[in-house]
Formats: sequence, structure tokens, C-alpha cells
Amino acid sequence: MSDEDKFSKYRRAGGTDRPATWPGWVVAGILLAGALAAWLHAIPVYFPSAKSAAGGKSAELSATVVKSWRHPGELAIVYLDIGQGDAAFIQTPRGRTMLIDSGEGKSPDNRYLKPVDAANKVILPFLKQIGVSRIDIVIATHPHSDHMGSMYEIVGNDGVEIGQVWISGFVHPTSANKKLLAAIKRRQIPLYSPNLDELPMKLDLGSEVAAYVMYGDPNADSPNNSSVVVKLVYGRVSFLFTGDIEADAEKACAMRWGNEIKCDVLKVAHHGSRTSSTPVFINLARPADAIVSVGSYNTFGHPTPAVMERLQASGAKIHRTDEHGSIFVFSDGKSYRIEPSRL
Repeated sequence: MSDEDKFSKYRRAGGTDRPATWPGWVVAGILLAGALAAWLHAIPVYFPSAKSAAGGKSAELSATVVKSWRHPGELAIVYLDIGQGDAAFIQTPRGRTMLIDSGEGKSPDNRYLKPVDAANKVILPFLKQIGVSRIDIVIATHPHSDHMGSMYEIVGNDGVEIGQVWISGFVHPTSANKKLLAAIKRRQIPLYSPNLDELPMKLDLGSEVAAYVMYGDPNADSPNNSSVVVKLVYGRVSFLFTGDIEADAEKACAMRWGNEIKCDVLKVAHHGSRTSSTPVFINLARPADAIVSVGSYNTFGHPTPAVMERLQASGAKIHRTDEHGSIFVFSDGKSYRIEPSRL
């Protein structure tokens, strides 16, 4: 066989021998459209601004509205749909407020995360809808931007009064973290971080709701494991907020608190990552309901099937912000009800 014959099969076909390429382009176009649709679906459902709620044109904000708020005597907790990240708002029966995390900002510290600007597109419009202009306690569980990337926009907003801010104390020189600390300093807001020797540290949300910092380690081996863990108790109903603690921090919590980890509603750690929600921790928490704050089509594989199976096996009913939107929980101290915003 000649050299020319050896390589003839690698030559580009020409003239009438060239195969038709249009089917490939059609398939590529369909795949591209699918990818774009998935990306758009991953953007959280935003609360409308005052302008759009009043009928103005604000195309980037959807029509998700707070249809009803808490009844007199109820505690309200809202796990806000801010995409891949965490943000939870709490209001006590007497109107004291707390915000735990704030979701992604305009400049993610991870290339696998999308800019969201959760403060301006979700949290601040939501607060305006329910008539809240003061947050008594703001907690940035740890310095990752999917948890506190937009917090400087809230803490630095002169239209919102801030009582105090808690951070894990873990040193992490990201832009969002620096901006948050600068906003706290500019407005002279009291700043706290957990002291392992003084846990639990009581948070002042009034006499009817007990709120405690159960964990937070500024000297942890990672930002995730430094996360501030908070427990709320209202009457017979309890809630646990876990930030992004992973196996080591869960073990530390389990060893220190044992059955005190028990809760009715658990904010699942680290968006359902395989590095968290260990069997020991889940068995101690034994939640009736588990909230997973997670973005649609995220590139991390959250939540992992193993964690979801573990939670279901423990008897927990799972609620996900990527599937149900913002998740509203209301409690009178004797029982509670859960109302997802996306029906």
C-alpha cells in the first residue's frame, strides 16, 4: 500500500463525497438551547421590588410575592431562595429579627459560582415587603461568598438599622469579607465571634425565643468547619442552623452537645454535600423536616443522593429551595407549618 493510500481515510471528504453536516449543527443547537435553559432555571426566584410590585416594569424580577405573613404570636423563619448558597430570615412573635447568611453577591470567590447579588435582588426587597427596616442580629456563618457575598450590601445599607453582627472569626482575605468588615467599621456596629470556652453563647432575640450560638471555631482547619452553628427554641419547637460544617465540626458538636443537637427543623449543612450530614450527626438531630438551601443545576452535585437517603431514612421530610423556592416556616411554639413559595 502506498503512503497516499495509508492516509487517504484521514483526508477531509470533498465534493459529492462530503457528508451532510447540517444534522450535527441542529443537534448542537438543541444542546446549546438546553444548556441555556438550565442556566436560566438556576437563577433564583426573586422577590419583586416596590416598583415591580406596584405594576412597574422590572423584567429581571419575577412575580414571587409574600402572600401572607405570620399570625399574631407566631415565629417566622424564611429560608430564602437565593440560588447556590444560604440565607435565612427570622422574626420573633414580638418583632425582633435575625438574618443568618445572605447568599452570593456580585463577585463570587469561586469560579464555579454565578454572580447573584442576592442582597439587592432578593433580601432587601423581601424585607421591604414585610415592613422590616431593622435587623437585630446578622450572622455570617463563615467567610465563603455563597453565604456572605452580598452581606456587605445589607450591613452597609444606611436604610437598614443593624443591631449587631456575628462572624466566625476565620481569617479569609476575600473581597466580600473585606467589604463586610469595612461596612461594620464604618457604621460602628458591634461585632462578635464565638468563643469555644464560652459556648453556648446566648443571642438576645427577646424573652419568648431562646437563641444560642452552639459552635464556631475561628481556628478551624477550613472556613466551612469554622461555621457558626445556631439553635433556636420557641416553646416546644426547635430549629438548627448549621452553616457549612463538615464531618470534623459535626463530630465536635456531637461530642460537646449530644442530644442537645435534636431539632424539629434542620438546615442541612453544606447544601447536602457528601462531606457533611454524617450518620452520627443526623441520628442526634433527628429532624422531622430538613431544609436544603441549594441552587438548581449547581456544578457541585449538591445535594448528594447519599445524604438525601440518610435524611429520609431518619424520618425527615426534605424541602429544597431549588425545587420549592423560598420556604416559609411559621410556629406558635406548639407546632409549626411549612409553606413553600413555589407551588
